[in-house]
Amino acid sequence: MKLDLNLLKRELSINHPSKKEWPMLSFIINECYKIGGLDFEMDGYCNIFITKNTSNPDYFPCVVAHVD
Repeated sequence: MKLDLNLLKRELSINHPSKKEWPMLSFIINECYKIGGLDFEMDGYCNIFITKNTSNPDYFPCVVAHVD
């Protein structure tokens, strides 16, 4: 997978201090719409859960990160 430096620069330029994460959450959700095969949802605490469809039920990768 090739690193998309433009995407990284856009992401790193988003101001999102603690308790004001909406710009970053919005960015992440908009990017999810652009990637095929993703399912995502946000809970009441503004946690975004993103899953990628996989054909192997024994392999389900998980990545966890803070946005603030």
